[in-house]
Amino acid sequence: MPNVVVHITHLQKQPYLIEVGQRVKISAQTVFPKNDSRIVSCQLVDDRSGKTSGFVYQKRELNWQVSSDQIGLQTIRFQANQLVVDVRFFVWQQKKPPRITKINGNWINRTDSQKPIEYEVPANKETKLVFEAEGGDSLKFSYVFLPVGAKTKENTLTWKPPRSLTTKSGARSSTRKKNKTSPVEKQPVKFPLLVVAENGNEVDVLDLVLIVELD
Repeated sequence: MPNVVVHITHLQKQPYLIEVGQRVKISAQTVFPKNDSRIVSCQLVDDRSGKTSGFVYQKRELNWQVSSDQIGLQTIRFQANQLVVDVRFFVWQQKKPPRITKINGNWINRTDSQKPIEYEVPANKETKLVFEAEGGDSLKFSYVFLPVGAKTKENTLTWKPPRSLTTKSGARSSTRKKNKTSPVEKQPVKFPLLVVAENGNEVDVLDLVLIVELD
């Protein structure tokens, strides 16, 4: 259960079972209840993930944000002078299918699977769309029916609508001035796009429509 803080208040010999996303807190006082010395060191032993930003030990308390790169058996070593105590954890992660959930940090409402998601982009400005998805840290993104001129890199799509759209809009405006009795309303231009997220076994496809509002 991610986003849960696990407070270790007593030590046990068998490893603690911790899920990816949980935060572990251990006080040095719990490890050395009879030691008044403030010189207590703490380290994650044999960690090859390089996720040191999630491991913080200060004011005699450990705060460890468990990441998916740390799945498996992990050992945290506390040391006070010659005293050494190893606290073991088994890190696991519940596998979830990929699910694209956000565009530029905003949640996507996908309650109706038959209806595409509409997203407005300006006509004369480059737009960057960053997609976020659940289902693991190593998802692969791909795109189908990319509009002309769009560029992609991993979970990011960058696109500036072609100038021809504005030109066509200007032509319609000119026609409307000549024939005021039959005005022509400017209609937004729609570009269908499929955003694909996969984890090697399962795939999620977001049916997206980019809408360009013409000036």
